[in-house]
Amino acid sequence: MRSNSGLASALALLCSLWGSTQLSAQDFSSGEIDDRPDSIINAPDPSEHTGLLGKIYLQQRYVYLGIDEREIRQFDKSVQGFDTFLNLPVTTLDLPHPIDLDVFFGYASLGFKGSADFGPPIDMRMSVNARADNYVVGTTIYPTLAEGFRPFVQVGAEFTRAEANFAIGPDPLNMAAFSEVDNDTSLLLNVGFEADILDVLGYRVTFDLETEDRFRDSTLMNDLILWPHERIYVRGGIATSLDGGGLGFTIGGGLAF
Repeated sequence: MRSNSGLASALALLCSLWGSTQLSAQDFSSGEIDDRPDSIINAPDPSEHTGLLGKIYLQQRYVYLGIDEREIRQFDKSVQGFDTFLNLPVTTLDLPHPIDLDVFFGYASLGFKGSADFGPPIDMRMSVNARADNYVVGTTIYPTLAEGFRPFVQVGAEFTRAEANFAIGPDPLNMAAFSEVDNDTSLLLNVGFEADILDVLGYRVTFDLETEDRFRDSTLMNDLILWPHERIYVRGGIATSLDGGGLGFTIGGGLAF
């Protein structure tokens, strides 16, 4: 979850280091309400659904993602960290079938660390401390009139900076240190939907599509969104790659304004 978006890329970039040794909900101020198209007047208010589309919200989550690559699992079996996400509804496009646009900004910090012993012929011990910082900006596109079931598409850009610090040697007191740094800018592309389950419970599915490497490395995220208060929500769910590996989870919450 790139910060909803970007988590897969941050994990992929961390793994690639080893290979090299997400003011207003709608602005119609230009005219009187009676001049607006009927379809816009009848659009559902975002406060009436249990999802996050069309809402101004600030979110933070803890992220845990399993690692599939055997070489990296020698050091750590998971990537852990957090993500922060700000969503701002922008406007409604007055089309035959009106479309809403949100903009979002996200940041995620993920990392892993550990040590492993390599027997003959290497007969060395290696330690690694790796971290990726992921920044995303984009827009969410979804139909204005959608109510109980709300499909969406997210398009944007992401920048990831990954750094890994290594130490290798015959014993902990005699080790040589070196570092690897990698930067990557890529297209962000997510598709998904939201659905209302109960008056205070929503369900959200996001396909975080891998746009640079293998499509099967794309991430599928399933989240429940619980509203104990009209402006406070708790969000958590399961994340996994489409090939069935790298099982993980996210848990957190946020404020809606």
